[in-house]
Amino acid sequence: MVDIVAMQMAMLRVFINVWAHIVTVDTHTHTDTGARQVFERWMEWEPEEQAWHSYINFELRYKELDRSRVIYERYILSVSMRLE
Repeated sequence: MVDIVAMQMAMLRVFINVWAHIVTVDTHTHTDTGARQVFERWMEWEPEEQAWHSYINFELRYKELDRSRVIYERYILSVSMRLE
């Protein structure tokens, strides 16, 4: 049983790293629309806190204050839903 959980956790880390890599490539090539689409799909998976912060910081880098505020509100809502 423990081996299955360990394998799942390892796969999850790989999955998170793939999402992060895709976003990094898109942001470095200045395809903010593509990066935004990847971030949105990633957020559907209810990722860890760092993923949300990366998305918020991405929008702040592009001076998209309204978008970053909306993403932060979504993050707070997702955390509160998990705690219930």
